[in-house]
Amino acid sequence: MLYMIQYSDNPGTAELRKEHQQDHIGFRRGLGDELKVAGPMFNEDDGPAAGSMIIVEADSMADAREKVAHDPYLVNGVFKIESVNRINPRTWKSVELG
Repeated sequence: MLYMIQYSDNPGTAELRKEHQQDHIGFRRGLGDELKVAGPMFNEDDGPAAGSMIIVEADSMADAREKVAHDPYLVNGVFKIESVNRINPRTWKSVELG
């Protein structure tokens, strides 16, 4: 099953983000094929990262939380988990707007 985990940055953690960035990237790479999508989120077009979103393959919601529990950004207080949701992209539809 696939799970989307959304994080938000804790205030005043820009320096912590820089300090732990390489460890964070290494951790995410260590998830291997279980990590489907990952990246930062922004509140402003030209602003700094305000959080992150990932999609991981896991056996359960608890398993998804366990897979990310040791992320250096989470452990060192850069961000916190806002939500964990099971998703099914196979049912998503592309919509033409306009």
